[in-house]
Amino acid sequence: MLHKRLLPEYSTKSVKLYAIPQTEIIGIVGVKFTGGGHWLVYSEIPDREIWIAEELMASLEGKYYILHEWHEVKKMLKGMSYDDAHVLANRVEGKARKDHHENLDDIIQREIQKNNDMIAERSHFNGTLKLHVDGISHHSHHKNHKRRESFRNNNLTIVR
Repeated sequence: MLHKRLLPEYSTKSVKLYAIPQTEIIGIVGVKFTGGGHWLVYSEIPDREIWIAEELMASLEGKYYILHEWHEVKKMLKGMSYDDAHVLANRVEGKARKDHHENLDDIIQREIQKNNDMIAERSHFNGTLKLHVDGISHHSHHKNHKRRESFRNNNLTIVR
């Protein structure tokens, strides 16, 4: 049984963020999991869920991962590829680390609110998010290339 702890302060009505022991996540997702991830990248993560390693939540590190994952989700929901969204999320995370933000919680909450506002504007997101891919690149090294390629090729379909 997966030990998922909902973090309501970092969740929205549409997207839930959970802290889960890293060993359990790795048992499901594999060793490629580095501390945070979401359904748009890992097919093993249920729709509209973000997972953060529980062990990271004991320090400020967990909050940086939360900021990163929420930013990445926002960019990917707008149609950006995983690779591009990841680069931008690294920049946002890096700036927060460099600036030693005392208001990191405020920055995270603004990021979550941006996602929430964007999702609320899209009435078609009321159902389950499913990705459909017309073609799959055989050159992808990522195990879950189906989801990544759907964004890269703009073959995203949202189904209720």
